[in-house]
Amino acid sequence: MYHHGICGGKMTTKEYDDQKKIIDTARDIQLRDLNWEFVSSNNKYKKGDIIEDHIGKGKIEKMKIYFPLDKKYPDAAYLITILNKDGKPTKLKDKQRYVYFPNIKENKK
Repeated sequence: MYHHGICGGKMTTKEYDDQKKIIDTARDIQLRDLNWEFVSSNNKYKKGDIIEDHIGKGKIEKMKIYFPLDKKYPDAAYLITILNKDGKPTKLKDKQRYVYFPNIKENKK
């Protein structure tokens, strides 16, 4: 880190930009890790679980983090393989979609 008193000179705009980029990158990594830890610790579903929302059922393939506009905290979104009424993967053109945690049927109040 650049310190004016130690280096004995003026900090240039390039040096400022370089140091700010280092700080911003470290902050972004820490925030990403915090968001992932929060969402993971509040997540009760895992890959392979079957979930259902207002559109239908699906098998979870992976989870990602999203930020609801009406909430302060991040939440989970699940990429699912769409299942038909027999519980088998759909034969429709669109075979996958996202289901958002608050929309999962058992999470409705």
